[in-house]
Amino acid sequence: MKSEIDQVTKRESVRHFKDETQKLKEQAFNVGQAAYEAADDSVKHLKENSSHYLKEAKSAALNAEKKLEETIKERPLSALLISAAAGFVIASFFKLRK
Repeated sequence: MKSEIDQVTKRESVRHFKDETQKLKEQAFNVGQAAYEAADDSVKHLKENSSHYLKEAKSAALNAEKKLEETIKERPLSALLISAAAGFVIASFFKLRK
């Protein structure tokens, strides 16, 4: 009789263990699903923001290029002297590095 009780207790324990394990699996899946959705939302948000910032940076670069072209056309001699001076400074810097 004790053996039968032990068998029933073991079966109940195994069944309880399986039930609890299944609950843990479901909870882990739900946590993983929520993490995936949160990460996916974050990636979408980052893509949208980075696209916006990229457009702004591109626009700013184009504006700077236009202003530089206008300045060079208005003052070609000054632009030439400034670029020569910049070249001299850069060349001197590389000479010192050697």
